[in-house]
Amino acid sequence: MMWILWIRTHLRQDSWPCTWERWERWERWERWGRGWWHTSSEWSWSRTWDEDKDHDYSVVYDARTCETRLGRSVAPATRKLVVALGMPNTGTTSLHEAFMSAGLYSVRWALDAGLDSKKDRQLRLWGKNSEHRLVGRLIEQAVSERKEPLAYLPYVDALAEMSGMFWEDEHQTTVQAYFPQMVHLEALVEAYPHAYFILNVMDLAAWVESVNGHNDLRKRFECADLPGLPAGVGTKDEELTAWVAAHHERVLTLLPRRNVKLLHFNIDIHGSQELSDFLGCSVKWSRFNETKKLVKKP
Repeated sequence: MMWILWIRTHLRQDSWPCTWERWERWERWERWGRGWWHTSSEWSWSRTWDEDKDHDYSVVYDARTCETRLGRSVAPATRKLVVALGMPNTGTTSLHEAFMSAGLYSVRWALDAGLDSKKDRQLRLWGKNSEHRLVGRLIEQAVSERKEPLAYLPYVDALAEMSGMFWEDEHQTTVQAYFPQMVHLEALVEAYPHAYFILNVMDLAAWVESVNGHNDLRKRFECADLPGLPAGVGTKDEELTAWVAAHHERVLTLLPRRNVKLLHFNIDIHGSQELSDFLGCSVKWSRFNETKKLVKKP
């Protein structure tokens, strides 16, 4: 672990320029290093939260100020796990930034998203390296192996978006889709009863407009085989809105019955206050990546 000590030393140098991009890259490597040091391919969030409360970290990092404070220990039991259960294009980028503002290590749709636009594009289009990066596929793999859903995402504090879709053929007729917030909703609730679940929603008519204006997302929905939305269904707006409404109803019915923490968060109405009250810490909310409304020419 000498390389981590070297990075820690250089992180504290006043001359080292600290930016959000560098901080995120550093923290990703640091978290990976801890996972390797624990030699724990089976590390799970329930272990982190419940069983390993006596573990001691000698260094605490403040993601908002990029400061390192020595001599203070924090047990993993004090960390939060936040899981967003909404659909694509329902403020997922905004939630990701909000979680980051609270010092949470958040991921949105894929690991290392935003670091390499070319690789991100290949992943979005054809699923290149999806077995190692796509959040939805990693959750699917863990569940299929009878592991906890986040077994391959052990140091993630917040999931701003879990779903992912990519084309399986060059003619773009078949889509491979992963929507664990639907397929594995019960598994997520059962595995992480301590988590803070957020159902992020927006006006359904506006959501359809957003989907229509977001590259080929509407076509992907129409070609994908999803629970309650088989391939070929979704060409009509009312089919899409009914499908999303059914997911919302299921979440709002199931989670209260399980007595877990749930925030019904409307991105058009709610903001920093609701997120901060729910998570018990300061959260900054701003809107990012708003899809412009399509205006038909006369």
